[in-house]
Amino acid sequence: MLGMRATFFGCVFVTCAVQAIAGPPDADFNGDGFADLAIGIPHQVVNGVPEAGAVAVLYGSPGGLDPDTDQLWDLSNANLPGSAANSGLMGDSLAAGDFDGDGRTDLAIGIPRYDVGSKSDAGAVLILYGTGGGLKATGSQLWHREINGIEGNAARNAEFGSALTAADFDGDGRDDLAIGVPDSDVDGRSDAGDVHVLYGSSSGLRSAGNQVWSQNSSGILDSCENDDLFGFALASGDFNRDGFADLAIGVPFEDAGGASAVGAVNIIYGSANGLTSNQDQFLVQGEGGLADAANEGDSFGTALAVGRMNKGGFEDLLVGVPGEVVNGRESAGAIHVIYGSASGLTGTGDEVFHQNITGMKDTPEVNDNFGYALAVANLLGGSQQEAIVGISEGIGVASGAGAVQLIRGSRTGLQVNGNQLWHENKSGVSDDAETDDMFGGALAHGDYNGDGWVDLAVGVPGQEVSGAAAAGAIHIFFGTSTGLSTAGTQWWHQDSAGIKGVAEAGDRFGASLR
Repeated sequence: MLGMRATFFGCVFVTCAVQAIAGPPDADFNGDGFADLAIGIPHQVVNGVPEAGAVAVLYGSPGGLDPDTDQLWDLSNANLPGSAANSGLMGDSLAAGDFDGDGRTDLAIGIPRYDVGSKSDAGAVLILYGTGGGLKATGSQLWHREINGIEGNAARNAEFGSALTAADFDGDGRDDLAIGVPDSDVDGRSDAGDVHVLYGSSSGLRSAGNQVWSQNSSGILDSCENDDLFGFALASGDFNRDGFADLAIGVPFEDAGGASAVGAVNIIYGSANGLTSNQDQFLVQGEGGLADAANEGDSFGTALAVGRMNKGGFEDLLVGVPGEVVNGRESAGAIHVIYGSASGLTGTGDEVFHQNITGMKDTPEVNDNFGYALAVANLLGGSQQEAIVGISEGIGVASGAGAVQLIRGSRTGLQVNGNQLWHENKSGVSDDAETDDMFGGALAHGDYNGDGWVDLAVGVPGQEVSGAAAAGAIHIFFGTSTGLSTAGTQWWHQDSAGIKGVAEAGDRFGASLR
């Protein structure tokens, strides 16, 4: 799947599955009230193993993220299950949730190219549990499809763990984990994809009751086809406000109407018994009240995020359509806002946003891929949230430098008025926009300094550091009563004082964030 990512977008990117208001609060691994940040470094070399991967964790404090508390996790740690020799792209995906219900956030780390026995790139997920002292190796778990009690079998190149989201699907007060396996073969269909779900308990994630969902599962709309990549992106939220989280599954290479890779999204709703095919939805552009039309290469469903964009009180779904042609510009990109209701997500009021709308900053350009990364955050306080859109924007002469567009929520939904465009050539931002920086390639948020305002973390995985190409970096922009500010911004990479590790070419520090 990662090869397809690189082919389609010209870069490797990570989808952020962001918890909305009703889900867990900011990731707080030590329970001290300050949000913490996990940073994927999926291509880091570990003990001579290329692209084994690692994850850095920075803890919040009154001064923001504190490098003195930095942790660096990889599978060379003798106290962790698994082996660095078998690992591949550890940290390519991340999710945070309270799987054991102890009030501290736990971290799920995707290792999609982990070798399981002789099955190369079968994939695995590492779970680190939060404690009063932060994330610890004690009690950590490594999940893959050769674990006793787990449905299915590990398969070569399946890339279990390519996407992750955490939420409480059965309403028992403990978060559950959905795991994307988009390159899984299903009933003879190559790379059709499926999604594995593990449920939380007082002792953490467990195999009991685990589920596997695909488009060939009973009650799930549509059917498995070659190269659909069901599970490429995941997000979770309570779309019908019944107290159970629901699961959105991106199928960006779904064919429809004779056109290839138009993309789709499946919705599976939660219940007291967990996820169930009752009320399952299949969303495609131009159908069921959704705006626009399904066209070849749109890749609707490449990125997903959940939040409350209007006054309705229901959680809504943002869907990235980075391949959308806008004003004749190939892959300029767009996003859909699909609103929740008592009966679930509805096409009524569906909105499409792109850079060709009057009042939007900048204009659509070829390969902007507007919407290839998404997040939702309450950056201005109040009951509505803002859409945060990653763009492969050219800045000046620097192609692929990247940008982030903020689109404000309101009582009537997203509004163009007051939208903002952030990039590294913006006054007050550390560093400068450079070719293929990928500013906005990953997004996360949290109140890192505990002042009551949400702050924004922006990954720049293509950033050159100390002469090392694509070593990667992240920016932290702090929230204020008037929105994000460039005052006091933090810029972190592996050559920053206090940050463990060394910036090396191709590490891609910041390729995923949570």
